[in-house]
Amino acid sequence: MLSVGKHTRLPRRWRARDIFWWLREMGHLAERLDDLADAESARRQPSLQLAGRPDRTDVDLATLQPLGVELTGRVQGIADGAIAFADDLAVSVAAADAKQARLLAEIDRFAGAARPIWRDPVAVPSTYRRRLSLTDASIGTVIWATGYARSFAWLEPSALGPDGELAHRDGITGVPGLYALGFRFLRKRDSHFIGGVGADAEAIAAEIARHLDRDGRKAA
Repeated sequence: MLSVGKHTRLPRRWRARDIFWWLREMGHLAERLDDLADAESARRQPSLQLAGRPDRTDVDLATLQPLGVELTGRVQGIADGAIAFADDLAVSVAAADAKQARLLAEIDRFAGAARPIWRDPVAVPSTYRRRLSLTDASIGTVIWATGYARSFAWLEPSALGPDGELAHRDGITGVPGLYALGFRFLRKRDSHFIGGVGADAEAIAAEIARHLDRDGRKAA
């Protein structure tokens, strides 16, 4: 059983190319927050449902369903040995499918494709489980994959913004010698991807070298 929340659905390959090839060629991965109409919405966008398998197989809800994975809404609460699920599976799936359709249509226009390729939507059952007894259903394993919240309480207050997040511009903070890497949209859309953090690291390394030179110390 999979509890489904907000997610981003994309195929691993589209029109004989890896999806990241299209995102790079169209300039999406190089986009900065200043380029976007809704920066906060972009920051909150869920991670892509993709896996780096050699066969480039899709890993999404439509892939899991034929394997016997039962879909339900996001976890709403846990009490007395039972899990309650929200009645939002259809909404979450529809939102992900709509976003995917918009991006794939954009790719098709960029590629000059004559006609769209149909992608089957995820089949949402008319009724789905709203409550699960961990005992009665003989559940042996629960994987709690909800991510984590950052905590910067160990940093001096001057390094933080009003929201408690690290205050920076392109990874450069207001605290001399303090820099950041790997954050979502640190400098551009792919700043938190392995393929994008390298360019950010080069820029931050140059800033560190300038900082050390200003302090009269020899850069390593």
